[in-house]
Amino acid sequence: MVDAAAFPSIRHEIAGVSIAALAEQYGTPVYAYDVATILQRVRDLQA
Repeated sequence: MVDAAAFPSIRHEIAGVSIAALAEQYGTPVYAYDVATILQRVRDLQA
């Protein structure tokens, strides 16, 4: 397992869902996207 202290910017959740729980449920690698973040980036680009 990766030492989280070595990477302080590591996210432990995506849209309030535990990354560990996603990996346990779907296996790894798993790709997860936060729709709210994507939509905000699109709005930023359109501005």
